[in-house]
Amino acid sequence: MENLALKSALEQTDDPRSALQQLRNAFAKRPGRLSGSELELFCKAVLHLLPLVPLIERMAFARQIAKLQDTPRELLIALANDHYLVSAPVLESAPMLTEDDLSETIRKFGAPVCLAIAKRAELSEQLTDQLMQDAELKVQYALAGNQGARLSRASIKAMFDISENDSRMSETLGRRGDLPPEIANGLSERGHVKKSASPAALMDHGKGRAGIVLTQDLLNAGRTRKPVKTLSYS
Repeated sequence: MENLALKSALEQTDDPRSALQQLRNAFAKRPGRLSGSELELFCKAVLHLLPLVPLIERMAFARQIAKLQDTPRELLIALANDHYLVSAPVLESAPMLTEDDLSETIRKFGAPVCLAIAKRAELSEQLTDQLMQDAELKVQYALAGNQGARLSRASIKAMFDISENDSRMSETLGRRGDLPPEIANGLSERGHVKKSASPAALMDHGKGRAGIVLTQDLLNAGRTRKPVKTLSYS
């Protein structure tokens, strides 16, 4: 991506949709290979064009660049402050957004952005606690099922209280491996906690050496099987 091409796109205000598509495609083809001056010019050009294109074009742009490692943070923050259909892929995937950026976005927009943030690959206890405050049930489900979200004891307790009358929350929370013993025991009593492998599962995922599935009935039958008679030869 040459500076000349970027400057040309910046000047194409008569066809901003085409200019934005050109910039998006050029940027996506050279991830991690742009100089600081090129990134600065790219960010300037895109911020100039975004208000000039319709929602669907901004959505497509956000989806394509959200996961790229060198997307300028200034640009990501601008997209995170756009319509939630634009901000969702950025809030869910963009690695350059900081915890402070995400926390400020939650405070500013509330419910519309919480679900996307709850799906991030990694979340701190502070962010999960913030998301849990007055969260919609779908956000709480997402956090309970997100193994990369670190949950405080307060958040886990809140989810456990919900699970008392909500089988989906019980099952989702029961699949986590980081539950305090008292929570795990409570879920176990309801039959909704991840259990240790059964004897059959320990044998090569339930298969014997001959590839036969060993059910619990077969395992039990082996304990009561009559001894096989042997012949002795003199």
